[in-house]
Amino acid sequence: GLPLLEWVLRAVEPLQPSRTTAILGYSAEEVSAVMGQRDVRVVTKGPLLGPVHALTALLDADDDDGEGLLLVFPADVPMLGPATLEALVTHRAHATSAMTVVSAVSERRYGLMRVLRQDGGEVIGLVSEKDASRQQRAIRECTSGVFACSPTALREALATFSWEHVERERSLGEVVAALRRLGHDVDTISATVPH
Repeated sequence: GLPLLEWVLRAVEPLQPSRTTAILGYSAEEVSAVMGQRDVRVVTKGPLLGPVHALTALLDADDDDGEGLLLVFPADVPMLGPATLEALVTHRAHATSAMTVVSAVSERRYGLMRVLRQDGGEVIGLVSEKDASRQQRAIRECTSGVFACSPTALREALATFSWEHVERERSLGEVVAALRRLGHDVDTISATVPH
């Protein structure tokens, strides 16, 4: 089969992004070899304190003005297709929220973050499987961590974290919580679950 990163690169390719970046921690040399001759910028971060910490490497390496769209696609989500990513990019072109998370309603949600909403439907947070209460685990709307936002919004949220003496990984749920504390909205678009 194909390496996970190859699935991600193939899904993103139809979007014709101005730049594709792979953030690598462990086994960076081996993973870089998968990319071959593709025009992919490789950013390494070590020690890597989880996927949210990896995003700091991306922002540190960026030389743009903070405008535009940042699409984050974890490599362990290979089943998401180009149509969902195109819908995400289209949605972000008109969205007023700081971040849009791809979510799906699924019966197979083990290991996925649950989307927490107020009664009116507003996204108020994300909770990981391991941190979820029994009631939260029953929520059928979930996400694997694919999202889009402006680099400015992500930079603002990440600036609220301290990375010194970190004993556990930060989660996307904590990024959403930081955005909400800063007064920003977060919304979702729906993906079709392939299984």
